[in-house]
Amino acid sequence: MDCETVIPCPVADPAERWRALYEEHRKAVFSVCYALLGSVPDADNATQEVFLKARRHLHRLDALRSERAWLVRVAVRTCQDQRKSFWRRLFTGRAEMPPDRGSPATAHAEMEATEEQIRVRAAIARLSRQQRTAVALKYYHAMDTAAIARAMGVAEGSVKVHLHRGVANLRKLLEGPE
Repeated sequence: MDCETVIPCPVADPAERWRALYEEHRKAVFSVCYALLGSVPDADNATQEVFLKARRHLHRLDALRSERAWLVRVAVRTCQDQRKSFWRRLFTGRAEMPPDRGSPATAHAEMEATEEQIRVRAAIARLSRQQRTAVALKYYHAMDTAAIARAMGVAEGSVKVHLHRGVANLRKLLEGPE
């Protein structure tokens, strides 16, 4: 018998544990929040909220199979709550200005790309909450249907339906009159 089987390992420092969790998953959580909210400041706020929740529930994370899946699920729900908030609805008409770049040709190409992104984001925003979430997780984060189902808390079949209907609705919205 070795020493580690007889003497239990000391519990890790909670602050260090949280810092490691944050460093490992912050980019993934931010990108999910950005895909669902479409704005850097809103995604920053949601990401902070997710990690505050993680800090409060740090003791439960050891029992989870996948910390990332739990964090993505919390991020999805946090973004859904944020989209419902009064202040978010009040200010959703704002579009971010593209950054100023050097040459006019580059600036024009970026402006066109940005306009297309704004158009796609606006179309995604018109989808139902479930379709929007499934489409964002699938196409912005390359998650498979099983991972999306765990993040959304629904069956895989439901995810497939949401994806199918979401893509069909996006086609209609993007092909329609501008």
